[in-house]
Amino acid sequence: MTEKHVKDLCTKKKTSVIKGMKPKAKEKKPFDASLVLKDDGSIGFEFAKNIC
Repeated sequence: MTEKHVKDLCTKKKTSVIKGMKPKAKEKKPFDASLVLKDDGSIGFEFAKNIC
């Protein structure tokens, strides 16, 4: 996460897409998602929708 991601999360409540985030499970593949600051103060993921 860059400094810009942190600023965006605090001010806009959402980051741009962060590519290559590593999941907790070692056998899972890296993923791309935005971080979202929820109303209760927790942070969640927002995944891009695949267009086929």
